[in-house]
Amino acid sequence: MVLIPRHGMLRPHGTIIATNCDGPEYQLDTIMCGHCNKHGLYKPGCGKQLGKCLKCMAVLCPNCAKEAETIVGPCMTLERRLDLYEAGKIATL
Repeated sequence: MVLIPRHGMLRPHGTIIATNCDGPEYQLDTIMCGHCNKHGLYKPGCGKQLGKCLKCMAVLCPNCAKEAETIVGPCMTLERRLDLYEAGKIATL
């Protein structure tokens, strides 16, 4: 059986292939948060629930979007957090 890729979004960040014992295979697109790098399933219209960082122009998960609203400061991507953690400037990731 050949799986023909059908994407729900223009450039998905990842893909999940779900199979059923007797049924067809489904291909689901994922979207990745630009700050914490967690993946979530893409659903049409999910942009209303997700945020966007205006500094790095990345899509944000709801948790990071709330954090970005409450904390006015630099863009905190995962790479930046790791650099600060290694430098000893923050205690936790």
